[in-house]
Amino acid sequence: MLRNPKLIPPKGVSITKNKKFMAIAERREAKDWVSIYYTGQEWKLVNTFEVDTFDLTDIMWCKEDTSILVYDSPLEAKILIYSAMTGECLVKHNLQMSTTAKLGESILGLGIKSVTISPNGLYVMAS
Repeated sequence: MLRNPKLIPPKGVSITKNKKFMAIAERREAKDWVSIYYTGQEWKLVNTFEVDTFDLTDIMWCKEDTSILVYDSPLEAKILIYSAMTGECLVKHNLQMSTTAKLGESILGLGIKSVTISPNGLYVMAS
């Protein structure tokens, strides 16, 4: 049974290419978590870990389905990659907000709005 899903699919859910594992974003005790399930005949929880986000926006498998990429709200502008096996944070990248906007100017366009991973799962493009 899946508990505490944070987002409405397809956001917050990612399935490996071989369709054997599913990662789902959850919200528990005012914190973001990722749970990984084996999707065989009987679904089984394999791992669960807390992620260092303010307001997790989406998740996806990367690095040949061995890691989970998590990105934060546009306000936080953070991309993190966690090991699916251990839950250890492998990469933490904070995008810098522009400090050149003058008082009264619009600051639209700052932060992460979407993330794309290269077909081999090794490169990330954020926009």
